[in-house]
Amino acid sequence: MIGGYELQVAVRRALSESAALTDWTVVDGPTANETAPYISIGPDLILEAGGKAAALRRHRFTVTLWARGSAVSPVKAAMAAAESAVLGLSADLGLARVVALRFLRGFTRRAPNDGMLRGELEFEALLEPTEAIN
Repeated sequence: MIGGYELQVAVRRALSESAALTDWTVVDGPTANETAPYISIGPDLILEAGGKAAALRRHRFTVTLWARGSAVSPVKAAMAAAESAVLGLSADLGLARVVALRFLRGFTRRAPNDGMLRGELEFEALLEPTEAIN
C-alpha cells in the first residue's frame, strides 16, 4: 500500500483546512456516531499500475459529504469546495509522490431509511514511492 496512509493524511488535511468547509467535520470513514454535516474519506481501492519498470500504485478513493435537510444545493456547494481541496494536494506526500490526480465522478443521493443526503466524489491518484522498494 505504497503511499496509502500518506494520501489519506493529505486528503484529510486539505479538507480540514479548506475555508469553505469549516462547518464540516472531517473523519476517516463513515460513522454512525458523527453529527451531520460531516465528510468521510474512503473507501479506497489500490491497484498496481507500474509494471516491472516502476513501482506505481493507482489509488481510487471516495470523499463523501453527509448532511441533513431537504436542500441539495448546500451539499453541491460543499462538494465543489471539497473537489478543489483534493485536486489542490501537494505532489510531495513524504514517502510517496503524486504523479497524477484526477476527478472521476460525483453524485448526490438521499438515503431512504434515515433521509441523510450524501454527496460522493470519486478520485484517482497515481503515486510512486520516493524511495526504492526492496
